[in-house]
Amino acid sequence: MTWIEFMQPVVDAELSLAGFAGRRNSWRRKSREIISVVQLQKDPYGNYGYLNVGFWICSLGANPAPLERECHIRLRACDLFNNLRDRIDVFMDLERVSMSDAERINGIHRAMRVTVIPFLDSAQNLEGLTKNLSRVEGPSLMIRKEAGPVLGK
Repeated sequence: MTWIEFMQPVVDAELSLAGFAGRRNSWRRKSREIISVVQLQKDPYGNYGYLNVGFWICSLGANPAPLERECHIRLRACDLFNNLRDRIDVFMDLERVSMSDAERINGIHRAMRVTVIPFLDSAQNLEGLTKNLSRVEGPSLMIRKEAGPVLGK
C-alpha cells in the first residue's frame, strides 16, 4: 500500500464530516469569503508526507477550484501544533515503524478533530482567518503579497 493509499481515506473521513468535498488527494470547502483547500503531499524521498492547507480569498479574484499551490495563504498543518507528541506529521510518517497502523490512524483522526478542523472552521471568513494566522508557529506560513492588505498586514 502506498503512502497516499494509506492516508487518503483517513483524512477524507474527517474532512468529509467537516463539509469538504474532495477528489484523490485534495479537498475544498467554500464559504462566501474564503475557499479552504487541504492537500496531501507525499515526500519524494521517503515514506512520509504532509498535510498542506491553503486559503483562497474570494475578494482577490475568482477561482472556483484553486489548487493549494495557487492559494493566497499556504501553510503546513504540522505548524498548528504546539505539542510535538500530537503533531499530525508524526502520525503521517510511515517510516516510524514503532507505531502500529491503528495508533497512526487514531492519531491522525485525533489531530484532525482537535486541531486541524477547528482551525479550518474558524477561518471561514477574513476576520477568523486573520485571527488564526497568529496561531501558526512554524516556517511554512506563506502569504502572497496581494493578500497582505486584505489581512491588514
